[in-house]
Amino acid sequence: MQLKKVTDRVWVSSFEEERDRPALGYIYGEKYRLAVDAGHSRQHVEEFYALLEEKGLPLPDFTVLTHWHWDHTFGLCAINGIFCGGKDRKGTAACPFKVESGFRRKI
Repeated sequence: MQLKKVTDRVWVSSFEEERDRPALGYIYGEKYRLAVDAGHSRQHVEEFYALLEEKGLPLPDFTVLTHWHWDHTFGLCAINGIFCGGKDRKGTAACPFKVESGFRRKI
């Protein structure tokens, strides 16, 4: 996996077809950092965070999802900070979670 700088504040990881891993995004805000999608596994998140750290970027404060497919959500168990969800396809509101030590906790 590679991390590409798109603008001064936006980075994106490479899509990995052979491992069925989507690209993950990172937005560096003045106050907060945002990850776009949580990836397909704990390992995916850990590798993404390692790339961020190599670039001297702080870990995300928040993670948002583009959609609810497994390859974009199964990494939620390993994210740093707070997960911000919208509504799923059934219209059910997704609760925000704070992640501590790999376990989600409602806030």
